[in-house]
Amino acid sequence: MLTITPKQSKMGITVEATDFLFCNQKPFSMREEIPFLQLFAERGLFNLEVDMPKGKYKGCHLSPKTEFKKGHIPWHKGKTGEKHPSWKGGRYEHGNGYICILHPNHPFATKGGYVFEHRLIMEKYLGRYLTSEEIVHHRGIKYPIGSIKNKQDNRIENLRLFANKSEHQKFHRFQSKK
Repeated sequence: MLTITPKQSKMGITVEATDFLFCNQKPFSMREEIPFLQLFAERGLFNLEVDMPKGKYKGCHLSPKTEFKKGHIPWHKGKTGEKHPSWKGGRYEHGNGYICILHPNHPFATKGGYVFEHRLIMEKYLGRYLTSEEIVHHRGIKYPIGSIKNKQDNRIENLRLFANKSEHQKFHRFQSKK
């Protein structure tokens, strides 16, 4: 809900506010109108109350063509996984450089069903699931430690398993002293 009241001076409504309210201007869309009115409110011309969340305004479209019509079926309805046009094969690069694989039945999969590839490779090598405490470390044989290429080098020769975080940290402290 949007409530606009002209700010009153001692003489009544300010001239600028009346000019703004009653002049013949083109109609605004909601996306243009809110920031414009907030600007006037900051200058002291209006008391403006907006009961809408900031950002996108649900139901307000710049064009009637983009409006959702009753009975309309979205183009991507029912297209999940391999059927979806943005499908990348169930493999993606995580923000920190590691590779994630879609494995929805894994006990430690994320809500989206993905598991880090280096953990899957170590599990396959050991023949069991890793515990949540176990850490898989990339040794950095072919690429320098910390580089994205090293994080994506998931050959078993480049991986090392630690029982917990403290053993992994001890290893790194020992490495830094060398």
